[in-house]
Amino acid sequence: MKNTLLIIIISLIFAVEGRAEISSKKALKNLFDGCIKEEVKDFSLGAQFEFCASFTKQISISMTIEEIMLIEMDMRASSSEKEETQILASNQNFKKAIAKCAAKFYE
Repeated sequence: MKNTLLIIIISLIFAVEGRAEISSKKALKNLFDGCIKEEVKDFSLGAQFEFCASFTKQISISMTIEEIMLIEMDMRASSSEKEETQILASNQNFKKAIAKCAAKFYE
């Protein structure tokens, strides 16, 4: 998970300039691909694709390049995967995106 998340964040940093909405096709594809690589045992592959598409959309409209850079710097300074998970969990945009997309499966 550590390498996948770093690749996603680094790709987003270098693929777009600071904007209120990330619109780079390459950056969003990298985000989606990183999401889909994570194995989720409780979801079918179709559900995982649906979640990752939703997650990618939510991140693209809620984060700026500066926010992504700050997260990436914190993750590089972390010493474990658990610490990286805590960094992501402390970010409101990531939490909101995950909650909004996951909630669709419980409606």
